[in-house]
Amino acid sequence: MKTSVWIRFILATFLLQWLALSAFSQGALSYVDLVNRLHDLEYLATPPHKDEKSGSFSSYDRRSRYDAVTNTYEAWGANGDGSGYIRKEGKDIVVFEQEGPGVIWRFWSALAKEGHIKIYIDNQPVPVVDKPFRDLFETVGNEVPPMNYPNLVMTLSRGRNHYLPISYSKHCKIVLSENWGAYYHITYTSLPKSTTIPSFTGTYTKQENFALAQTDRTLGSRGYERKHYDKEVVETRQVKATPNAEVLLREVQGNKAISYFKVNFDNFLTKQEKQSLIKNLWLSITWDNDKTPSVLTPLGVFFGTAPEVYSYRSLPVGVINTSFYSNWWMPFSKSAKIKLINKGSVPYDIGFTLVTVPLSESADSLMRFHAIWHQGLNRQEQISTIKPQDVLLADFEKGNYSGWEVSGNAFGKNPVKGTLPNQSPVSDFKGSYLVNSYLNGDSSIGTLTSRKFSINKRYINFLIGGGSHLNKTGLQLLVDGKVVRTATGMESEQLFPVSWDVAEFKGKQAVLKIMDLETGGYGHILVDQITLSDQNIARTDGRALDWTFLDVKGKGRFCGLTLHVENTWEEPRQESETWWYGKWDKKTIDWWWGEGDEKFFVDGEKFPSTYGTGSEDYIGYAWSAEPPFPVFDSPFASQPFTALTGNGHTIVNRFHIADNVPFQNSFEGNLEKYKLNNWGKNNRCLFDAVVYWYQMP
Repeated sequence: MKTSVWIRFILATFLLQWLALSAFSQGALSYVDLVNRLHDLEYLATPPHKDEKSGSFSSYDRRSRYDAVTNTYEAWGANGDGSGYIRKEGKDIVVFEQEGPGVIWRFWSALAKEGHIKIYIDNQPVPVVDKPFRDLFETVGNEVPPMNYPNLVMTLSRGRNHYLPISYSKHCKIVLSENWGAYYHITYTSLPKSTTIPSFTGTYTKQENFALAQTDRTLGSRGYERKHYDKEVVETRQVKATPNAEVLLREVQGNKAISYFKVNFDNFLTKQEKQSLIKNLWLSITWDNDKTPSVLTPLGVFFGTAPEVYSYRSLPVGVINTSFYSNWWMPFSKSAKIKLINKGSVPYDIGFTLVTVPLSESADSLMRFHAIWHQGLNRQEQISTIKPQDVLLADFEKGNYSGWEVSGNAFGKNPVKGTLPNQSPVSDFKGSYLVNSYLNGDSSIGTLTSRKFSINKRYINFLIGGGSHLNKTGLQLLVDGKVVRTATGMESEQLFPVSWDVAEFKGKQAVLKIMDLETGGYGHILVDQITLSDQNIARTDGRALDWTFLDVKGKGRFCGLTLHVENTWEEPRQESETWWYGKWDKKTIDWWWGEGDEKFFVDGEKFPSTYGTGSEDYIGYAWSAEPPFPVFDSPFASQPFTALTGNGHTIVNRFHIADNVPFQNSFEGNLEKYKLNNWGKNNRCLFDAVVYWYQMP
């Protein structure tokens, strides 16, 4: 009898969990339902259906690729990312194609021009949208421009953003015509085949227009208003966080969810006291019977501000004067323990408001909210002096090419001392000399080929910069006359560390070839300090640029990050022609930190399903290597602060609500980091981030 009851209990529990898993992923979804997903923070806690997948189509540089034979990544820093596409159809380019059912949540572009965008739904021969790409961001249907949904379609520091959902039941293809512009992202979600979804017709019903208008109004009131629930409990208290100690703000028991909390402090604190508070006070939240907190982060960065208190408003978090708010939905089944940890030497008086909501069904079937601060994962920066046991193959410090065979006119007669005429400043080489093929600009070509040497260490380490043209600008390793390793520059005049794992060739003779066979943009190469070593100085898979901000195993949803950048440099001696340091290719210093693309690897995929075109493009703005540099906020992306000249601190965030990234087994999120922690002579570029995601316990 007891066994029978136990079996029925297990079956009932399984059925409840299956229903919870399926409720938000199957069945019928109306267009209004999709619009509501744009601000539905509760949905983020529901486990993703196994067939729910998200990704992004973008204009990333197609030279970047994964080599399955060597299990390495080639031209991973290729940066000609304004015009990539899937294929050509006549004079048009296909930029998006997916089977349904699915939803496009976001369009972004840095330069939307007159060439048409054509959106074909469900294999129909006539597009439901056929208008200038620029108009996608300026008009709704046949309405009079400009667009009048300021919280759904917005321009953020030159970046065009469009968050009006476009759904398709069977299929969607998007093409762009000539003169469409440059740079695009199209972010989408594929839904389970059992999902019934309406196909976009190019127009909106009266009910759908009302839903868009209401959602725009809801997003516009973010931070000023919050969602209210029946039977919610609101608690407010004052606490003193003593130095080098932790204080329990609240321990809540039961099957509930945190729907809102707010932290506020004395408005009369000095600027320095506020800086100290948001840096030294840490937020810690532990769910149920967990031994470690799922939320552990400095207070300021969790709420999207650092290193000072900057007011801004996004949907999930924000800062209004001296109040920090969070709308993240945080369910738990047994308990939530919320603490403040004071890592500083002075006490702080803090006001705290917490809103909890009882749940009608068990939170065991829901995911837990996570937010963790760190300074990067898996990034190696071990540039140092050559170790005594290393074998120096070349450092070019004698000022000649002794031991190398020279062909062509790109490399001249000798190595050079840094920057050549009309070249942007070259940085991060070692010593006085390096190989620099910019001798006659990008128009010259040539090669440098080393004498044979024996591979007697596991790694070949070197520094490389310049162009990222695969098999045209780079360094190659040849064994038995065959190219077995290759590396390119990162389309930057900064040299980066690269390591090759050559253990399989140990004992063999090899040759190095430095190439400049490209005459177009970045048609040159920079190389320095080539060594054989038993220790690598960078990742050996070709992904040395990737700064990993999240690497988790399990089932969940990635929902965004706040990124704090401290990028500082010595003032250049040369006076610029315009602005502080010039613009475009006329800069006195190559300072821009945000050239790196976002890359999301989901469930063990070898090539990322999201591959972007630049860090600022990922956030939603554009051209941010070029002044002026405004601050901005919006429901899903903000830049609460950046230094007026660029020299200093920048804080940005990007939140994935409707366009969250579901994963079944694993998620690895990366941003390329083009600046080393220490770059140039006395400059530095440091990243730290708080990452937000949901995960099954």
